[in-house]
Amino acid sequence: MKSGSIRPKALCIIRKDIRFLLEYSKWPTSKDIFYIPLGGEIQYGEYGKNAIQREIKEEIGAGIENIRYLGTIENIYELKHKGIGHEIVLVYEADFTDTSNYNKDIIKGLEKEIEPSIPIVAYWKTIEEVEEEGIPLYPDGLKELLGG
Repeated sequence: MKSGSIRPKALCIIRKDIRFLLEYSKWPTSKDIFYIPLGGEIQYGEYGKNAIQREIKEEIGAGIENIRYLGTIENIYELKHKGIGHEIVLVYEADFTDTSNYNKDIIKGLEKEIEPSIPIVAYWKTIEEVEEEGIPLYPDGLKELLGG
């Protein structure tokens, strides 16, 4: 991330009953852990809707359909030893094309855009379960956007 730049991101909410598919993640350069929906950076010339389709396919090898726009979050945060980060996050909701993904307790994949590649592990969690664990849900404002 360049200092002084705003990063465009798209994240995808996938629901199973009252649970959301959330990646258990940590910054590669720190010990900070958090939950975040799957998704990633929007590439230049790419629509957010296309970005989440690409990211979900790249990260966990799954297709999505019925994509619906939920809202936008402006996220300004501080990273230890890195300074201020600034993101404009487009949040979408979608369904898996392969419904067998809803039967998995854990969905695994690989984040190949970060060197070295890091494993992705996503769990079905309610907002309450995330809060009980005391692990932050990012980006800030997502809980409110989801009605929590």
